[in-house]
Amino acid sequence: GGVHCLKYGLTVHNVLGLRGYTADGEPVELGSMTGALDAAGPDLLALAIGSEGLLMVVTEVLVKLTPKPKLARCLLASFDDVGKAGDAVAALIAEGITPAGLEMMDKPMTAAVEAFVHAGYDLDAEAILLCESDGEAEAVEAELAQMRAVLSACGATRIETSRDEAERLRFWSGRKNAFPASGRISPD
Repeated sequence: GGVHCLKYGLTVHNVLGLRGYTADGEPVELGSMTGALDAAGPDLLALAIGSEGLLMVVTEVLVKLTPKPKLARCLLASFDDVGKAGDAVAALIAEGITPAGLEMMDKPMTAAVEAFVHAGYDLDAEAILLCESDGEAEAVEAELAQMRAVLSACGATRIETSRDEAERLRFWSGRKNAFPASGRISPD
């Protein structure tokens, strides 16, 4: 799951099979531990994955592996209205763009995480969007240009592109630390 699920799917899309035991100690195999695409019977695999370990003790997992992309770059787009940022997400998808990562943060969350991680977010923006492209260098550059055009047409007031891996990770650091940043400002 997480910010990369739009392109790469949720956990349930990437787990092909499970082996383990029920609470009564009975062995159970769900999905296809051989890697076959389909297994007979009801889809108990999705149920077990969604239970996050509550329905069985998992001892083996068969997962689909995806090669790590050669390059990943992130756009950080600022908007003066949360609705415009939401519309930009819809416009990206309507243009046939499937970002490798996509996340929106509103002004209060941006302020909370910026104080925690110092990512360089635009604190005047009502919302920011993080949009990532990954793959071969030429394809990434072309997709970033498409994304910039769509985001600009949707009213982005500022668009920054990560120059290197360290900056890409810095852009994502606020989103990845949203929970601890929120906890830091919570009264209890």
